[in-house]
Amino acid sequence: MCDTDSLLIIGCPFCERSGKLVYSERKFIGWDGAGIKHKKFSIYVTCPRCHSRGPLVTSDTVAGCDPNSSNPQEREVSREILAPYARKAISGWNRRVSKSSSRPFSKKVCTS
Repeated sequence: MCDTDSLLIIGCPFCERSGKLVYSERKFIGWDGAGIKHKKFSIYVTCPRCHSRGPLVTSDTVAGCDPNSSNPQEREVSREILAPYARKAISGWNRRVSKSSSRPFSKKVCTS
């Protein structure tokens, strides 16, 4: 569930299509003694139409995360853990748009 701190993804600066937040497993670090997988993620905003991409943000090592899980509860918890990195990625994408520009293709996303 999105909270009041949800950020707005501004439309693409090239084609004005709404950007999409992407979570991608970047590096497998290893297993701990309890059998929990440790890994790093790349998080960025991309345009589904023209494929432009905002700055890539790499997370610190996190344990047991799967932000792309088909299980909604696991996905929500994982995205909450990765929220600070998602906020940086969205802020980087939004900085690419001129402040005087108004983009009608904006959407709210849950970052925590």
